[in-house]
Amino acid sequence: ALIGFGLLALQRRPVLAGVLFGGLCCKPHFLLPIGVFLLAQFQWRALLGMAASGAALCLLSGLLFGWQSWVDYFSIVVPHAEWMFQHHGFSYGIQITPFSAVRLLGGGVVIANIVQGAVMLLTMAALFSLARSGSAHLRAAALVASFPLIVSVMLDYDLTICALAIMFLYQQASRTGFLPWEKTMLAAMFLLPVLILAFRTGLNLPVDQVVLTGFILVLLMRLRAERRGLVSI
Repeated sequence: ALIGFGLLALQRRPVLAGVLFGGLCCKPHFLLPIGVFLLAQFQWRALLGMAASGAALCLLSGLLFGWQSWVDYFSIVVPHAEWMFQHHGFSYGIQITPFSAVRLLGGGVVIANIVQGAVMLLTMAALFSLARSGSAHLRAAALVASFPLIVSVMLDYDLTICALAIMFLYQQASRTGFLPWEKTMLAAMFLLPVLILAFRTGLNLPVDQVVLTGFILVLLMRLRAERRGLVSI
């Protein structure tokens, strides 16, 4: 809800959008793609709103629950969570990241971290390009679809945000006409929870990463078509 309403408010009320995005400080790793998205568009007021909102919520939590809770968070919770996610403390069948895909296929922690970093950087570059010059709906779809490929911790229930990516691309394509592969990728994204259950969880095959990467590629194809004037914006 915070991401969706933030995207809807961004153009007319950037400060409000930033405040909404800042509410995601409870999931701080989600702020990285949002930061890239806003920087690409020079949305300084939204960035300031996000920083102020996040800082205010952190300050409020310290005042309500004591500053020791923050000390314990960084000294106990963060290291424990890092170990849990890297060493099968959480099933790789429900972690939707490039790191977990490599681990699911038998790769070591070092290789998985390298792949995670490489995919993260490539996706951030794609997101920056899409956010910089894409149409409004295309930009929004790119941000939401980039989360599973950028953030370091993404569980299966977090994929509910991908419904926004489906919605934004479908609205844009319905207005301007569908490009090749768009209907296929929209259907694949819609079926992603079923694919994860059948392949990742059932057969140890992380096909979700193929679907998510394919969706980003389809968005880049639409961006190219927009730049060439083949579709309206």
